[in-house]
Amino acid sequence: MIFNLLLIIAILTLYVFFKTNKYISSEKKEKYFLITTFILFFILVGFRELTVGNDTPVYLSFFKSCNILMWDAVTFDSYYEGGYIILNVLINYISNNSRIFLLIMSLIFNLIIGEFIKENSKNYLLSILMYVCLLFFYSSMTMMRQFCALCIVLHSFKYIKQQKIIPFLLLIIFGSFFHSSVWVALLLYPLFYMKHNIKNVVFMIMVALLSLIFLEPIIDFICNLIGRENYYLDRFGSNNIANILYTATYGTIYLFCCVILKNKSINQKNFYLNVILVATLFNFIAINMNILARASLYFEIFSIIVLPNVITVLKNKDNVKIVFLITLAVLFLYSTTIIVFRPEWNSAFNYKSCLIHNEGDICE
Repeated sequence: MIFNLLLIIAILTLYVFFKTNKYISSEKKEKYFLITTFILFFILVGFRELTVGNDTPVYLSFFKSCNILMWDAVTFDSYYEGGYIILNVLINYISNNSRIFLLIMSLIFNLIIGEFIKENSKNYLLSILMYVCLLFFYSSMTMMRQFCALCIVLHSFKYIKQQKIIPFLLLIIFGSFFHSSVWVALLLYPLFYMKHNIKNVVFMIMVALLSLIFLEPIIDFICNLIGRENYYLDRFGSNNIANILYTATYGTIYLFCCVILKNKSINQKNFYLNVILVATLFNFIAINMNILARASLYFEIFSIIVLPNVITVLKNKDNVKIVFLITLAVLFLYSTTIIVFRPEWNSAFNYKSCLIHNEGDICE
């Protein structure tokens, strides 16, 4: 909790510093703020202790094994996707040091996510705060394999906007070499161009309800289709409290955006509402099988640009400030509640940095 609070304070302090700095031109203030913040994120993620992040020790163990197996790891390992294995082997050519591995992964994640916000958000501050408070920042320290796929999806977004389906498809195929769940991101293309109306909303809700009812045979079919064993039979009927919370959270964001955008015509309105609705529905389905929450990540991440951009349609500046403050308070309450009452969801919530640790082997 303390780390999360200090991180938010640091972000707000950086924003005030750049916003009030008379030596920096107005057109560069936001840019410098964004760059500086993601340099901070790069340092925090790259220089975390080797035990921070539930899956970090497992990924580091695999990285070390790749140093022994090298290219044989591509055929030896059957669980990790080939692209992720090759990435580990290539990094081993640079160094077999675990710290170097974490720094390279942190650099990849923060460069691409920072660029995504730069290119798409109209409010860098709120996008960054949402990235932290909706816990994406902490997820980047444990879901490293899927974050590789997520970054590829975010990079593909520009091709969706340009109606270039071939480059988009090629990137999704490329992303599947890092995490097989990335195939659900194919939905982003039709969601961008599909009208958001009652008919389509009802259709998506009905699909979600049917998916919830016939979830087990659907998962079996998908696993057979991609040639993977169904490892998730024990996940059915999980009724995970986390996914109930996530459903409520993204459902609230969706409804809030619907209210603000009612009778307004703005660029990408359909996509904004469609993508958050799908994130909500994926989490709803995941109530009965919590592992499916991983699939919702490819849609949830767009909330960090959707809400900031939607708020900009408010013409009254005082209203914008009020909405911003309320949103910040709710986001902080959300993240604090999870970090305090469910710290076991991600060991990164109890963040520790090797830079201030006394044990020399932590920062190897």
